[in-house]
Amino acid sequence: MNFPKSSLFVRRQSSQARAVVSSFNDDLYREYDDLKGLTMSEDTPTCLYCGVDSQNAPLVTLQYQGDQIYICTAHFPILIHEPQLLAGKLPGAEKLQGHQH
Repeated sequence: MNFPKSSLFVRRQSSQARAVVSSFNDDLYREYDDLKGLTMSEDTPTCLYCGVDSQNAPLVTLQYQGDQIYICTAHFPILIHEPQLLAGKLPGAEKLQGHQH
């Protein structure tokens, strides 16, 4: 099948885009595997959303329903604007209302 030269360009660009995405995903999986290998005690504060500890990111400490919780600064906006995304990680999060600007 003969394709016009322009379709060859599109196929080449698509192939390059897939390679970039694949490389990016591979890097993410490697980072995740590295983090999984870290051992943390139950007393080590970690972000309730992503699990990062204070050695790797700043954590904000909060009191909620009598418990002390931690959330990293990268995910703090979720707590403010879309707390329902924390359902299953924060008791009652699905009932919380986010703040809209």
